[in-house]
Amino acid sequence: MILSLEIEQHADDLKNIFNNTGSLAKMEMELIKNLSEFIKNYPERQYTMKSLPTRSGLSSAKLQEDFPIMHGPTVIYYIRDIRIFAAEHLIKIQNLIFLNRK
Repeated sequence: MILSLEIEQHADDLKNIFNNTGSLAKMEMELIKNLSEFIKNYPERQYTMKSLPTRSGLSSAKLQEDFPIMHGPTVIYYIRDIRIFAAEHLIKIQNLIFLNRK
């Protein structure tokens, strides 16, 4: 029985390697996905390592460990990247508005 469970766990681990989800459970992936969508929708908010776990439903340690599995960078770098992208988008829009006024 134990050997069977070990083989099953090994098969799951191999599948997770190819899916790039590591040891994340589906629920954890969904929580991280929801948090990352929230950050994308509200990049102007002030996020802290106290507020993010509360919003995500994961512990701070679990969030810091699992977030990079799905997104690559840490939560803080992800927020920075989202803000840079949003700022770049706003600058482009402002430039288009300015050019169209001329």
